[in-house]
Amino acid sequence: FGGYYDPRGRVVFGEMRTRRGSSGAYVSFDQMLWREGPDDRQGLGLFFRWGWRDPEVHAVTRFRSGGFEYRGAFEGRDRDALGVGFYSLKESSEFRDRVQPDAAGELGFELFYRYEVTPWFAITPDLQFIKNPGGLSNARDALVFVVRGRVRF
Repeated sequence: FGGYYDPRGRVVFGEMRTRRGSSGAYVSFDQMLWREGPDDRQGLGLFFRWGWRDPEVHAVTRFRSGGFEYRGAFEGRDRDALGVGFYSLKESSEFRDRVQPDAAGELGFELFYRYEVTPWFAITPDLQFIKNPGGLSNARDALVFVVRGRVRF
């Protein structure tokens, strides 16, 4: 868990003034729920993230995500991970009332598979469904396919 303070000036929504300083807080949680063996890194894990930012100067003020990940789901692929997750973004009421009245938050669901090519390089195909992209109630829902790469140094 943690927090931050940003001393820069930001425009206050719907007003002709700036305000110095904004803050936020966050929590990140990962927990292995079940292991295939007592000393094993394979098994089912849970993850959860939550964040909050100052609603007077940030459009998106609340974030949460979570899901499950199974490491070693397939024979011979002990370091790979198969997972499902969700996320939710919520706008501040100040932003919705003063700037974007059709703001409706954004909600996403994903299915991913992290393929460990080498101990230092992984590729993750990721299929996502996004409701209200950009947080707009009049935006069409989206189905997105993404491929991420990760390099460890």
